[in-house]
Amino acid sequence: MVLMMAIVVLYPIVKTVGMSFFENYLARPGMNPFVGLKHYLNFFDNKYFVNSIIITIKYVVITVLLRFVIGLIAALLLNEKVKGVGIARSIVVIPWAMPVVVVCLLFVQMFDYQYGIFNYMLAAVGIIKEPVKWLSDKDLALPVAMFVNIWKGWPWVAIMFLAGLQGIQKEHYEAAEIDGAGYFKQFWYVTLPTLRPVTLTIFILLMVWTIKDFDIVYVLNKGGPAHATEHITIFIYQKAFEALRMGEASAAGVLVLIVTMIFTIFYLRLLDRMDSER
Repeated sequence: MVLMMAIVVLYPIVKTVGMSFFENYLARPGMNPFVGLKHYLNFFDNKYFVNSIIITIKYVVITVLLRFVIGLIAALLLNEKVKGVGIARSIVVIPWAMPVVVVCLLFVQMFDYQYGIFNYMLAAVGIIKEPVKWLSDKDLALPVAMFVNIWKGWPWVAIMFLAGLQGIQKEHYEAAEIDGAGYFKQFWYVTLPTLRPVTLTIFILLMVWTIKDFDIVYVLNKGGPAHATEHITIFIYQKAFEALRMGEASAAGVLVLIVTMIFTIFYLRLLDRMDSER
């Protein structure tokens, strides 16, 4: 059973790595010569690959940071015992629970150049005089994709932090209050240290998921315009299913796999260290 599971898990990975060392051009089936590290080395001179790396770094850093901060603030508010907080917690879950494709299609309509509600509202209050081309402007397309990603993802962060906050014993806050600690000091010296395992889990998972993100940028504008939103996953997709160069796509996929494995190993080691400290 263990052997079967190992084969099921490892075979696609081994197959992908193996394909990256061959030409694997689907337009010429049966002619796949061994090229070694050619695909990997060529990436350094491929401006589209470099652009996709830059886009991915921007996309990951900004969306992870904002989802993290917004989710933490929302969790702190939802943890307060006030009237209607139960309803607020239920509403917060809605964006995260909605299918990604449905969310993207809704935002495509909302950001529409002619009929979108965003242009209508901005024009109604006098902020803009002409409709803004949100999805077809190369300077705005990536921020729009980030906005959709943040809107879709921050509720999950809030739910995770809320679960961590509810696990903190009240005695810790009472002791800190007796020592004269105000709200900020209680947050800094009690809340944040206690939330460290949850914080680590959220951060690593957000990093890995965002590096592998595909559906949002693809559904919104398929990596365009002019490669402005060409996330690394879009680059891989285009190489594999549009250019039919499976060798290059496999090599790029291996690089993404290596990066995600680094974060995963880092996460597991930190968990082991925290368990040993306990």
